[in-house]
Amino acid sequence: MTPLGTLGLAVALAAVVGCGDGTDVRRPQAQASQQPSSSQGSANTAPPSAEPGGPISPEEVLAFAGLRLPAGAQSVQAVVRPTVLPSYRITLLGDRSIVDGICDQMGGTLRIAGSDLPANEIEALGLSAQPPQGSPTCASSRRDRPRVQRQVIGVAQGSTMLITIHVLEFPAR
Repeated sequence: MTPLGTLGLAVALAAVVGCGDGTDVRRPQAQASQQPSSSQGSANTAPPSAEPGGPISPEEVLAFAGLRLPAGAQSVQAVVRPTVLPSYRITLLGDRSIVDGICDQMGGTLRIAGSDLPANEIEALGLSAQPPQGSPTCASSRRDRPRVQRQVIGVAQGSTMLITIHVLEFPAR
């Protein structure tokens, strides 16, 4: 199964299982290990706990995802998604080169979306409908921590793009 399909399956599972008002949300706990020495984080990096739907540090979520904030990113925000699985959404504004740079960091294959995203991925990415034809997207798991899945999409908004990164961690087997 492709990383994008796996991500879609996990989001569908989270939607079916649900979590009511979010009080039983489980997220990775911050670990007392050393801080990552690189800007991409380490395999043990995890964001701190935060209230579902509430803000969380974009830098910590990016480190957890094994990514770094691209130069030129603006209006960067992150939230904890209220799901059973640890799930985070980062939004930022930028241009197409930022989407390309994030996909390069992820090692994901860039593809062009066009009314073919499953409903669960649309919801996970915070979109209200199918992205416009030609929206760049990619997905992959973290190489050193494959349970951490990442997906990014850029949606044109005038002369800029709204870029969304969804990060999800599957439970250990």
